Amino acid sequence: MEGFFMRARFALVAMLALASCGQSPKAESFQTAQTKCDRFPGVGKDPIPLEFQVSLTGGRRPQVNIVTNLPEGTEVNATLKSPGFPPNYIAQDEGSVACGKLLFGPFSKQGNELPSGLFELSVTAPLVIVQPKPVQKYLGTDYNVFRSELITKRKSPSELGGSTIEWKTTLNFRQPS
Repeated sequence: MEGFFMRARFALVAMLALASCGQSPKAESFQTAQTKCDRFPGVGKDPIPLEFQVSLTGGRRPQVNIVTNLPEGTEVNATLKSPGFPPNYIAQDEGSVACGKLLFGPFSKQGNELPSGLFELSVTAPLVIVQPKPVQKYLGTDYNVFRSELITKRKSPSELGGSTIEWKTTLNFRQPS
């Protein structure tokens, strides 16, 4: 009986350790994620390169995996849609950076694989002003803490809005042969 409790305690500790940096950003608050994985050193004088590595898995039920150096709790959105107006297909997902990672999807059409054709995938971090308050200080004004071609800049100070981070690609699902 003692061996059973020892194994159960070990299993519980292992599950908690695995969950501490798992992909459950939607369920965790910023403060919880921050204490579990404080990876962002803070704001320096010079902008740092933005790391934003995107990989796709899952075939015709695509899943978007992102590794980034955005601060913990930064909110990001993903949109997958067919071209044209109005699109025949559109799906969105949202998440927050947890331990330098984001996971969106899998995207499907009513639980089934996506049909053949072209799809536009965009991943966007919205305006700094709509990010959670604790995250904003690490992003700076208009993401000026970072430098990257993915950061869209305002054309002039009088232009409404601000900068966003945008990554886009086109997916081509071919007809099965």
